[in-house]
Amino acid sequence: MPKVFVTRKIPERGVNLLKEKGFEVEVSHDDRVLSKAELFAMAKGADALLCLLTDTIDGEVLDGIGSQLKIVANYAVGFDNLNLPALKERNIP
Repeated sequence: MPKVFVTRKIPERGVNLLKEKGFEVEVSHDDRVLSKAELFAMAKGADALLCLLTDTIDGEVLDGIGSQLKIVANYAVGFDNLNLPALKERNIP
């Protein structure tokens, strides 16, 4: 079962939609910006990352989560927090 890690609390409806589609969903219990070390520890092994605008997703974060990461989704308006070249280099949409 593919694993989705959500960096902060989102509406329960969104989490339930993912679970109904067959995803294992883990949501950070801390409703705050995670340090890189915390993000690595919590998201390690995830197939998908659902982050917020306050989360900086760069090459170091992507490598820390692991090469199995297939997609990064941003629960926000805009995407200034995502390092697009780092995502592209790793073939992660």
